[in-house]
Amino acid sequence: MNLWRAIVLSLSLAALTTAETRVGGTYDGDVRWNAEDGPFIVTSDILVTETGRLTISPGARIVIDRPIGRRDSIRQIDELDARMISIKVKGSIRCMGRRYNRITFAPAGGNADPCSWYGMVLDDAYEQYTEISFADVAGACYGITVLKGRPVVRNCVFEYNNVGVNCANGGNAIIYNTIVAYNFITGMLVRQSNPTVTNCIIAFNRNNGIWGDVVSRLALTYSCVWGNPDGNLLDCDPALCRKTIVNKNRDSTDNAGNLCVDPVFAGSPADSAAWEKDVRRSTDAKDVRDPGLGELIRKNAADSSSSAKGEDRPARYWLSTYSPCRNAGDPARLFNDLDGSRNDLGIHGGPDFYEVKEK
Repeated sequence: MNLWRAIVLSLSLAALTTAETRVGGTYDGDVRWNAEDGPFIVTSDILVTETGRLTISPGARIVIDRPIGRRDSIRQIDELDARMISIKVKGSIRCMGRRYNRITFAPAGGNADPCSWYGMVLDDAYEQYTEISFADVAGACYGITVLKGRPVVRNCVFEYNNVGVNCANGGNAIIYNTIVAYNFITGMLVRQSNPTVTNCIIAFNRNNGIWGDVVSRLALTYSCVWGNPDGNLLDCDPALCRKTIVNKNRDSTDNAGNLCVDPVFAGSPADSAAWEKDVRRSTDAKDVRDPGLGELIRKNAADSSSSAKGEDRPARYWLSTYSPCRNAGDPARLFNDLDGSRNDLGIHGGPDFYEVKEK
């Protein structure tokens, strides 16, 4: 009997650890996805209507599965959207993770295929009730598409998508302290929109960093754009990334405070090269680049393997001690890091909560 009870108990515990919630369809009212009820398996398009509100709690995992069936009641943006799952928001969404308890969106098969689902679409969503923060979005055709409106996107990671961030037709997103990296076509696509991009790192995308349309007025300030082989900036303001000023860190920037140099992430080849050349470092055999740096390098290495599998990923994209992106963000006090120092570019910089003001 004791053995039987032990078996029943073990099966019950296994069931608890494999809990999941399947989601899809139209949301007209208030819906909340709590982390403890996940992972949330998306099996068909989701539409948050003008009267709907979707709240996603810190730590929630959203897994995009293959579509079970097409919902004719949800308007499709294009033929690609008609074949894939998308999360469309016309009402409001509060997708607000925490600095060390992030929200993740990734396809069921992992991040290797950069177009496994369509992506998240904010279509004239209510600005004052819409925010995406401390979230990681991967494996989509468009990680996030902003159509009309001025939603806030901050401390997010858009990686391994076809296009990381897509702003079109008045998609004037406000984007702070975000990483856009390792996307296939371009990190950011801007069409007939005037987004604000501040304290961000747009690097190592396979083709372009930012692809504009000449006429859009991209407000790119205090950001780093680097390592995008087909051009860091295509059809953008030619003054961007022209090194004309030396900042307080003694690094060259353009007139808007933007850096066009390697961001130097902890544990990267650039970090190792800088350490080797540092004549000020200790001659001790131990790695003394930064307290706890060894742990950061291990985290980054673990993330490289786990992200490819779509698994939970710890905090990533830590800046090296040698990174020019440290203390290089917007000097306004509202952007200060948690310790009160000037903003560090990327997801680990800035406060936990922003009071968004018109600049």
